[in-house]
Amino acid sequence: MFSLLTEVFEMFSELMILRMIRGYVDFSVSGKYPERFLNSAFKSGVKIWSQKSSGGKITAKMYVGDYKRCRTKARKTGVRLKVLKRHGLPFFVHKNKNRAGLLVGAAVFFIMIFFMSSFVWTIDVEGVSNISENEIRTLLKDCGVYEGAWSSSIDVQWAKRQLSHKYPMITWSAINIYGSNVDVIVKEGQEKNKPDISTPANIVAEKDGFIIAMETRDGTNLVTLGQSVLEGELLVSSAIEIEGQETRFVRAQSKITAQTTEITEFSADKNIELITSREEAVSRLGISFYGADFPVTLNQIDGINYYRVLEENCLVLNGVSLPISLISEKNYVYEKTQIERTDEMIDKALEIKEALYETFQMQDAVITGRNVYESSEEGKAVRKNAYSCIEDIALTSPLEIEQ
Repeated sequence: MFSLLTEVFEMFSELMILRMIRGYVDFSVSGKYPERFLNSAFKSGVKIWSQKSSGGKITAKMYVGDYKRCRTKARKTGVRLKVLKRHGLPFFVHKNKNRAGLLVGAAVFFIMIFFMSSFVWTIDVEGVSNISENEIRTLLKDCGVYEGAWSSSIDVQWAKRQLSHKYPMITWSAINIYGSNVDVIVKEGQEKNKPDISTPANIVAEKDGFIIAMETRDGTNLVTLGQSVLEGELLVSSAIEIEGQETRFVRAQSKITAQTTEITEFSADKNIELITSREEAVSRLGISFYGADFPVTLNQIDGINYYRVLEENCLVLNGVSLPISLISEKNYVYEKTQIERTDEMIDKALEIKEALYETFQMQDAVITGRNVYESSEEGKAVRKNAYSCIEDIALTSPLEIEQ
């Protein structure tokens, strides 16, 4: 609804600008039959609008060029025309024909209005939830859709295809251009449905292990307690054979607990690079106009290595973001220093890596033991851990049945 109102408003604005350029007059028609004059004018293709009737007189508006042609029609239909008010560029030029500077300024103003309206001022992105809006804007910029782009040069269909190609989860998208504003609407697909539990499937070993417990709810066990199995070995079959009946295939369900061993290697550099930043920052100001950045201050940065923090504040007028923004830039100079880690620092770094690995990569396993082997390589300390674990090694493997 808002987009429709915006489009109507912009169409109305363009019509008003056109009328102002051509020039128009408010006029009145008086006489015995003013309606005859209007009918005659309409038949001749004259544009007349805002008609009002009061006290036997009709007031309306028409272009100044049409008004001159309608004088003859007024005499033929026996009515009298009278100009009530004049509007538009022709009258402004005539009134100020001796003021060259004012005319040039007005001409430049109208040219700038038309010129600026041909560019994209703002881009609104709606409908994103799993994808960040920043990612969408980056891709759109690569497709030529960005603040400052020439509106008529935007290939909407190409941009939509790129969105669908880069993000398959986008099932539908629309890119609508309303004057200087671009509305991007995307619809993300629903999460894929979970596999049908009726689909036949076997249970295989996810990794090597020694089985210590089995709890099968559906399917046929092919291994027993105390048996060692290899990764990928079939543990529970989906086939259930009943004497006197056809073999039935089910989705095997089982929890198979086994003792496993997992070997993982961690390393830490003996020398690290320490970055020291200066507290004071070199500040700069700039202006972004239609996507082009222009510096306002040129403070020199004293140093080769520095990182930059940017803050951009967009100019907003009546709730509409304009393609003009103020850029505040802070540059922090830093120095790099090589330092040698102590044994304590190296141990701490390795312990952190171990803790992260055990927390996120082994969260479903119970660690019952750990053998640690340490060694040293060029510039690195290496720690190899052999974990003894108890975990569920059952892995569902869908069964492919030839039809």
